[in-house]
Amino acid sequence: MLFSLSVDSSAKGHLSEIARWAKIFAIAGIVLSTLVLARGLYTTFAAAQFTESMGEARKIAGAFTAGIAIGYMIMAVIILLPLILLLRFANNVGKALEANDQMLLDTSFQQLKIYFRY
Repeated sequence: MLFSLSVDSSAKGHLSEIARWAKIFAIAGIVLSTLVLARGLYTTFAAAQFTESMGEARKIAGAFTAGIAIGYMIMAVIILLPLILLLRFANNVGKALEANDQMLLDTSFQQLKIYFRY
């Protein structure tokens, strides 16, 4: 190992605060992503009710609303994946600082790296 870094009390304080804010943002994002997913499901069911009375344009309207609903669901999943990584980072940093565990801290930074790559 070429370099050996240590985490002093000031860095622990900063990392702890980063973990808190990351957890807040991740949870808020997961809630919003869930709302987007719910909106997609609602659009699917609402469109089914609406297109029943459309006659000939029913097929076109059904395909259009199905596309919108699928788009909402895809967006929700795309939004959700990095937020899960951010939440894992926040949880692991907190645990690593409490237990003074270098391997867990390394794992949390790996998850943060994947989050920013995504």
